[in-house]
Amino acid sequence: FPSHDKRQQPWTTVSFNAYQTIELWWLILLTNKIFNPFEPPKAGSVIALIRPEYIPDILKEINNSLS
Repeated sequence: FPSHDKRQQPWTTVSFNAYQTIELWWLILLTNKIFNPFEPPKAGSVIALIRPEYIPDILKEINNSLS
């Protein structure tokens, strides 16, 4: 689902606002094909987010593929 950032925020804040954890910032970057985590999203930009209910399955699949 799309999210509109009204002000420039670090990726950890975007992650917390979307998923109540700062630890999924990397998933937001991957979802949006952003490769520089040091460049925060610009104010007013639209960011694609994975629906929170899908996150546990995605993380489980990533962990399974690394095992």
